[in-house]
Amino acid sequence: MADLYLGIDLGTTRLKVGAFDAQGKCHGLTHASYELDRPHPDWAQQDANAWWSAFTSALGRLGEGVELARVSALSIVGQGPTVVPVDEAGVPLRPAITWADRRSGPQAQWLSEKLRTIVNPEFEVLPRVMWIRDEEAQVYARTRWFLQPYDFLSLRLTGKAVTVNFLQDVPPWTPERLEAAGLDPAKFPERTANLGDVVGTVAPGVAAELGFGPDVLVIAGTVDAFGHWIGSGLSEPGRLSNIGGSSEGVSLAWGEALPDPQHRVHSLPNPFGTGVVVGGAMSNSNNVLGWSAREIYGEKGKSGAAAGSYRGLVEGPSYYTPAGSHRRSFGGARKALLEAVAGVPAGSSGVLALPYLAGERTPIYDPNARVTFAGIGPSTTSAHMARALLEGVAFGVRQIVEVFYELGGRVDEVVVTGGSASAGEWNRIKASVLGRPVRVPEVLDAGVLGAAIIARSGVEKPYLEFGLEGLALDLAGVAQEMVRLGEWVEPDEGAAKVYEELYPLYLELYAGVKGTLKGLASLQDLP
Repeated sequence: MADLYLGIDLGTTRLKVGAFDAQGKCHGLTHASYELDRPHPDWAQQDANAWWSAFTSALGRLGEGVELARVSALSIVGQGPTVVPVDEAGVPLRPAITWADRRSGPQAQWLSEKLRTIVNPEFEVLPRVMWIRDEEAQVYARTRWFLQPYDFLSLRLTGKAVTVNFLQDVPPWTPERLEAAGLDPAKFPERTANLGDVVGTVAPGVAAELGFGPDVLVIAGTVDAFGHWIGSGLSEPGRLSNIGGSSEGVSLAWGEALPDPQHRVHSLPNPFGTGVVVGGAMSNSNNVLGWSAREIYGEKGKSGAAAGSYRGLVEGPSYYTPAGSHRRSFGGARKALLEAVAGVPAGSSGVLALPYLAGERTPIYDPNARVTFAGIGPSTTSAHMARALLEGVAFGVRQIVEVFYELGGRVDEVVVTGGSASAGEWNRIKASVLGRPVRVPEVLDAGVLGAAIIARSGVEKPYLEFGLEGLALDLAGVAQEMVRLGEWVEPDEGAAKVYEELYPLYLELYAGVKGTLKGLASLQDLP
């Protein structure tokens, strides 16, 4: 019987796991949720043990429909920059400080001045480690290793501590930066692993507990955004990836770097080895949908989550059968909200919204940004407000796309993935705001598929046979066989005209309230 490849996507609010064969057919896909704790407005932390619990729970459900003994390799992609300190036994010493956390801004500023370059806390791990050293000295002293989420799961699976690089020779930290930051290099795993390297095999006892066969390979993955690039086939210049998860990723495959003097977007090597990927990450996506359903549309108290949590934004069956659609389904108030939103005209009858529920990253980088409405009147309904927020997220995507054009890029094709791509009306809004069709792949959880592609590519690397490190992965060839792009969603011509009029007003709205939001930020700490 043919081998299966397991892809794991350790996201902000849920862990997803799927089993794929070499042709990209999904044999099963499931998820398990966990909480994002916000004890302070600027903090966003998470119990790393919940990641492992979610993995074992999801894998157990997957095993109801998939023969796990057929799994030959697995790979993990995950949220970042997120860091968790662990002791010698791999036990977390405090909650992980996630990518959504803002507490390490002073450390990032200090390190920026030290290095005479920009250290953006939105994208770098070290400021979070520096905060632990400065504010929780006992935790820092007891730490054996600082790990990323995929490092943590790899350690639990193999018993081996490694630092997984983002891509080939692109580490999350370097000896030079550790020295500049005043951090002890011994607290970071000595071994680093590039994308596609073999980390090790699942330990026999762990394999037996999970239902795996012997010698299941753990292949080094990467951050979840990069996994989405791979799982959506982002190899050809001009293809745009729009990921709608807890946050929104917008990335363009291009032949060469597009330097941005304003540092709004960043160019990174394309994991396919074809030029670069230029991109940025927004802070708001499905969290806006969940918040709208709970606080605006009347799902308050039904979600099972405390206010301010981003848990369980979309729900689906325990696992998807081979005959299933591999799409998530919306239920309860979220389903009703999306149906109501579809009945509201484009432009939300003159209601405009900034969707900055959790501040914003690309392209404005404003932690003080918050949800703001304009145009609310006596006839405004909750559906108008919800649609305005979804339109606001789409306008944010357009902002980043316009940066690409400003820098000399071009968008030929848009592929939407992630949970939000299950919302057909949201896809139509994005297509109309961008003025071009968007494509919805067969497997929306592109990060899961991307991790499975990495797993298969890692197994097939020639060095496994010849003992040669550093040989290139055939990611492009494997992705071509496994990625299945599906339906097109066309823009609505009338809606597109409305959005052309609204978009400049959206930009003006933020410019007008930016100072006010900064002034209000100090009140966020008050009860």
